[in-house]
Amino acid sequence: MDRKQAQIVALNGLNARYPDEGSLLEIFAQYNFSFPMAEYGNFMNLQMIAPGYVEMGSSPFHFKITSVGRAFVEHHPLPPPVARTGKLLLPSLKPAHFPLKDSIIWQPLLDSKGVDLDADIPILSYGWDTPDAFVTLNKADSDRSLEALHAEALEGLSQVHPEVQEVDLGAFKMLMCGNDFYTSEKILDKAFMIGLSDRLGTQLMAVTMPRKGLIWAINAVTSPDIVTKFATMSLMKYNEQEQTAPLSKTVFLVSSGDLSGIVRLDGKLVDPRTAAAAAPEKKKGFFGRLFGN
Repeated sequence: MDRKQAQIVALNGLNARYPDEGSLLEIFAQYNFSFPMAEYGNFMNLQMIAPGYVEMGSSPFHFKITSVGRAFVEHHPLPPPVARTGKLLLPSLKPAHFPLKDSIIWQPLLDSKGVDLDADIPILSYGWDTPDAFVTLNKADSDRSLEALHAEALEGLSQVHPEVQEVDLGAFKMLMCGNDFYTSEKILDKAFMIGLSDRLGTQLMAVTMPRKGLIWAINAVTSPDIVTKFATMSLMKYNEQEQTAPLSKTVFLVSSGDLSGIVRLDGKLVDPRTAAAAAPEKKKGFFGRLFGN
């Protein structure tokens, strides 16, 4: 995508989705476009701000479209998102105790970050997304370096565009991301995670991936009770009987778009056995069971 296309995408996205202000990184992520940060300033100054198309918002990535920008949109329709086609190398998160770990190419999701290695942290594998199935790479399948595979897989991940829904739970706001098999892997996509942070108005998020294809996120700068409730809710989702596979009971920290660690409550990891024992019986709806409605 060149700068002209980026300009059209940005202005159409702001016009269609954000009556007040919006994050350009979130808009770009939906169109398979990772804007190089080295070029971001010139793009914004020369093609967005100088022509009067946008005004500055509450952060360097937030902007409000002007009447001039809306007039531009009328003559420059939005191109369709880029669809995934053919065989694509992608990352794939697997449960911490994946039984075939010894035969596949993988690395820790969190490494050298002071994290308890016995915690329930998924491993990061790689493979081919084909029209029929995901084909995990075994150690005998490739002699490329792990760094090269990881870089290509992250490039492929930019073509994944999950749906993001905002849920007001009263005491806190939560973002629920899904509707794509590779949604959980978007925790590795810095631009996407910054977009979530912008929507929550924070640089520090608590994030869970209770099942494959899901990401839940809240503002981590909050009371311990809210983080505990969020952790319990994620655990209940992990224990649901669904077609998607359970992935992790751990609450992760994402700081300024980067996966940075895990959340500990009262100095310890969330104990899933204690939380499960305290959970109500599965007779009400999911949120009704959590909040007692």
